[in-house]
Amino acid sequence: MEQKLTKYQTQVEKTKRELQITKEKLAGRDKSLTELTKRRSSARNSLDKVKEQKLHTDIEITKLRSFKLDLEKKLTDAVAKITNLEKQLIVNVRNSEEMERKILIKEINIQNKEQEVLNKLKALLKKDE
Repeated sequence: MEQKLTKYQTQVEKTKRELQITKEKLAGRDKSLTELTKRRSSARNSLDKVKEQKLHTDIEITKLRSFKLDLEKKLTDAVAKITNLEKQLIVNVRNSEEMERKILIKEINIQNKEQEVLNKLKALLKKDE
């Protein structure tokens, strides 16, 4: 019976040691699990921050695209106005050139008439002499 008791005590001691080792392993695994949970939480927080930054970036990009489209429209309108002004300027220059030509023709006609009058006066003066 003592042998059996010693055998049982040995088995109990062995079982206690195994139980202690198992407890230590479980404590280590629990610690690892806690660390992994913290890392996962930290990763989620980082991911949330990245998603938030991406959202803000997307909003800024949308604003900049809208601003760009606005500027392009204003540029197109300005180019159209410049084109119209250039056309008006061309018409005004042509009209001005035509008026100058008519004025020159009238001045030449006036000079010719003045010359005729001078010639007639000279002819009359010669007759009077």
